[in-house]
Amino acid sequence: MISRHKHKNLTWVDLESPSREDISAVVEEYGIDPLIEAELLKPSERAKVDVYPTFMYLILHFPKYTTNKERESLQEIDFIIGKNFVITAHYESVNALYDFSKAFETSTILKRSENIDNTGVLLYTLLKALYENMEREMEIMSNLLRDIERKIFAGQELEMVQALSNINKTLIDFRRPLRAHLEILKSLEKNEDAFFTPKFKHYIQAIMGEYGRAWNQLESNKETVIDLREANDSLFSAKTNSIMKNLTIMSFLTFPLALLVGILDMETASNPIAGLPNQFWIVVGIMLGSIAVMLLFFKHRRWI
Repeated sequence: MISRHKHKNLTWVDLESPSREDISAVVEEYGIDPLIEAELLKPSERAKVDVYPTFMYLILHFPKYTTNKERESLQEIDFIIGKNFVITAHYESVNALYDFSKAFETSTILKRSENIDNTGVLLYTLLKALYENMEREMEIMSNLLRDIERKIFAGQELEMVQALSNINKTLIDFRRPLRAHLEILKSLEKNEDAFFTPKFKHYIQAIMGEYGRAWNQLESNKETVIDLREANDSLFSAKTNSIMKNLTIMSFLTFPLALLVGILDMETASNPIAGLPNQFWIVVGIMLGSIAVMLLFFKHRRWI
């Protein structure tokens, strides 16, 4: 599907899940190198930036937060930047681009987008929308981490082990593609004079700032996961040790009592309580007394 958005002498062409015919038509219309046409037909494995005589080709992968682990967590967006046009291509719907297109159309109609007067500014606003959307997704993760923290200290340590593992996997999925953005943006900065006006230097620095905020929030979430995992492991270990201690005390109490009962139950001539009328209650009294003595001893030694 091809969507076109015009403002002054600028054109933004958005290709969503494009067919071969869509790509061929756009490539021919804007005089794009045929090598790019082949690249646009299928997703690329890595991010990159290529500079051609009349345009710049940029590939970026944006992580996407999803609770469905079977869905793809990366969205590739290809940018072709010329003197008076920007072409974006992606293989599924990208919410940030859809929202931006609606805002762009509204601003154009109401004449509020006067500052978008060259492709450099248009590229900046597109990337800004994508990074802001990423920050919103990481804010969702931050809220989830706060919920996990509450549950950890509410005694649900075991249940939170899997929750922490899931969100840590999501953060890894975010870090991998986002780390590649820095080198791409630096390459974009080096080639700014070829396609953009001199004032684009300000905008590329602003793009780097948007990237930095997204990266810092990602790092903050990563550190929070590490801290929560350590706290969860400590609490879970302390609870496990407490249970093991109680089981050990119970075993220690049970074994000598069972031995004592076995001895007192022996029918021998030297058994001092054998045949007494209250033999059962005597045995029970001895057991209870032994338990009391052992518990007092454990408490004195601060074992319980």
